[in-house]
Amino acid sequence: MPVEKKALEIIRETGFIDPERLSRRLGVPPAAAEKIVESLKRKGILTESGCSCEKCPLSKLCPYAGGKGPKMFIVLKGERR
Repeated sequence: MPVEKKALEIIRETGFIDPERLSRRLGVPPAAAEKIVESLKRKGILTESGCSCEKCPLSKLCPYAGGKGPKMFIVLKGERR
């Protein structure tokens, strides 16, 4: 299975992912996982959907506040189920 397709399956499965976790699931270095995501974003297949810490009532309790956590993505086209 092509690595981009596998990455999309993982992102669909979880709805979010951080480069470290994606790299482990794909069996590639974190830098390669980031390049795969960037490639999918350039192709218009993925878009990043970040949290809004300013609007979130849990921001004071959240260990990911300030963009330190997993990134959320939306699959825009192509490999949809």
